Amino acid sequence: ELNYLKKEALRFLSNENIHKNWSFLFQNQALFDEAEKQVRSDIQKNAFEMVIIGQTIIPNKYFAQYNEIKRQIPPNNVFEGFLYHGTRIANHQKIIKTHFYMPGVDKEIKQIDFGFFGVGIYATENLFYASYYANNCNLLKINEKASIICCRVIYDKSKIIEIKDLSFNGVKIDPKIANKFGIHHTVVGDSVYYHPISLSPNNRNVIVAGEYVFPNKYQIIPICSFIVMRTDYFILWKDENIENNENTNYMKELSREIQ
Repeated sequence: ELNYLKKEALRFLSNENIHKNWSFLFQNQALFDEAEKQVRSDIQKNAFEMVIIGQTIIPNKYFAQYNEIKRQIPPNNVFEGFLYHGTRIANHQKIIKTHFYMPGVDKEIKQIDFGFFGVGIYATENLFYASYYANNCNLLKINEKASIICCRVIYDKSKIIEIKDLSFNGVKIDPKIANKFGIHHTVVGDSVYYHPISLSPNNRNVIVAGEYVFPNKYQIIPICSFIVMRTDYFILWKDENIENNENTNYMKELSREIQ
């Protein structure tokens, strides 16, 4: 009876200003279900324990521009997915109303840097790393919270520039890439202050994250806003001989590994 209930809800809301928003949500339910599935998966895979609170769905009005970009990319080259943008909760309402501002194009905005890996809108697949930027460039401590925006993104996967150093700091993305809806991409690590790293079996970084730089603001569409909270680890151990030397050593080793 779900479809019937949706129609009834829309009928009762037909005179309300939010009627269009409800229509958008119902028509794009699969998109939001996919986003929720991705967020849950990314939390499970993350090295840090987190929970999500205060989620808000965004009926974004810029999907027409997004879909126009999709039509211009060769079908075999289209990449679509979900990435995260960390920013203070005070900025969420502004982003929802007016979308992201493009540095150097839209009106002047406050930036924490010139764009280490090129000028554009930044996002990452790592939720905990996104929370770093939402928390004034401080890692979340236990029970601290930060605000995250989950975005639908699109780019031409044949037009990716891999960044290996800081030579693109403050540099605009080449029009040959930008006009074809490509991106800049790099992988950063905490051991080098979130500068580019090369992944190897000997990688010693605790935080490893991809940085994606979008030259067109309609390549990245906010679809939900939420608060992420870092939580503590929980160890449950049942053993009649928990206090013996062997188990004590195991517990110490396990605690070290978790930390």
